[in-house]
Amino acid sequence: MLAVAFLTLLSCGSSLRRADRFFETGSYAEAAAAYEEALGNGTGRGAAGRGEVDRVLLRLALVYALPESPVHDQARARAFFDQLMERFESGPHRSQAALILDLDLTASSLREELERLRGEMSSCREQLEKLKAIDVDGSLR
Repeated sequence: MLAVAFLTLLSCGSSLRRADRFFETGSYAEAAAAYEEALGNGTGRGAAGRGEVDRVLLRLALVYALPESPVHDQARARAFFDQLMERFESGPHRSQAALILDLDLTASSLREELERLRGEMSSCREQLEKLKAIDVDGSLR
């Protein structure tokens, strides 16, 4: 019985180490699968111990948030960031998630502002072309 418990603990640790290796080498699809397995795919019976869950949630969020990731999915990234924020009141991983969420909100606002300014610029160009046409017509007379 003790041997079975020991082997279970070993496999839990090795599963997280495997996920970490995938993450660190940029094998994000494999990392996502391994981290989700470590969390227990929502069953709560995964290999991630209580002290590891916040780190695993952060890494999962990053795997889905990174644009170069083959499993890039902003909605899933946001869900993992939100889950981390809800489950943990403090800690370095929560702080990192809060910073990333704040930066994402700022980036969204800046994208909206950029689109508004592009629209304004387009309108200004149209007005400029009309003024040029009037000027050309007036100088020909």
